[in-house]
Amino acid sequence: MQGSPDPDTDPPVPQEPDEEQLYSYALQLLDYSYNTDSISKGMAMMNNLSDHGYIPAMYEVARTIGLNKVGADPNYRRRHLGIDVDRNNYPLPIENRKKAEVLLRRILAANDTAFAQFNAYSAFTMTHYYMKDLGIHEENTDSIDYYFDDGIRWAEIAGDQDMAKKLRKFKKDSKVKK
Repeated sequence: MQGSPDPDTDPPVPQEPDEEQLYSYALQLLDYSYNTDSISKGMAMMNNLSDHGYIPAMYEVARTIGLNKVGADPNYRRRHLGIDVDRNNYPLPIENRKKAEVLLRRILAANDTAFAQFNAYSAFTMTHYYMKDLGIHEENTDSIDYYFDDGIRWAEIAGDQDMAKKLRKFKKDSKVKK
């Protein structure tokens, strides 16, 4: 991106934009806007793209309303969108985290190699849902192992050796019972 938008105006919408262009525009509004209206507009666009199954948008919505374990801290967005967090910085209400978990699962279920990095991020975040015992999933150690292994696989497909290494270490250091 070429700098941030003027604080008094939104950047121009691309002419006849495709999903990727709409996503980039919405991301710019979410991350570089200076007012609540623009950030809300960016989130509405992300929600629309997410509802249509666009994986990068699904991930952005999930990390804004749920846990964020990869990428920039979304608390700036959350403040402008009126999303509260608890003392552990977990978004409230719990329904937000439930919706985020569903989005992450949908990303992984799509099994789309074009978005391997988002799949790795999604699996990594799912391991945290289990490790942090957020109470929005069934306790099942086989599931957490699945997310560790799936995250490693996707990170390797994406060529992200740092993420694969981080997941391997996190899996080894975790006290997951077999």
